Amino acid sequence: MVSWGRSFKASLLLLAFTILWAIVGGVIMIAGMSLIPPTGVFYTDPWTGLPVINWGMMIGAIILWIIGYLIILLGVSASFFKVNTEIIVEELRKQTPPPPPT
Repeated sequence: MVSWGRSFKASLLLLAFTILWAIVGGVIMIAGMSLIPPTGVFYTDPWTGLPVINWGMMIGAIILWIIGYLIILLGVSASFFKVNTEIIVEELRKQTPPPPPT
């Protein structure tokens, strides 16, 4: 059975990994949002005077935002599975008797 101390250590490790992945993904998401100028994705066409959407900036920002979000999501999921697998392997090693000498 997993001790409370081991559970808390695993929880802190998972929290640290979550913060790390949130920082990495967040930086990419912020980079995507920085593609959008302060005036927005709309600009005025100098020939017609009508507002036009800057599709390149908008699509680039959306793609970087999605990549950042997926990095956070997949990183946290992988960290969760890694920490849980380590706990399970440790517990199985404790319970499994050593093989007989040959």
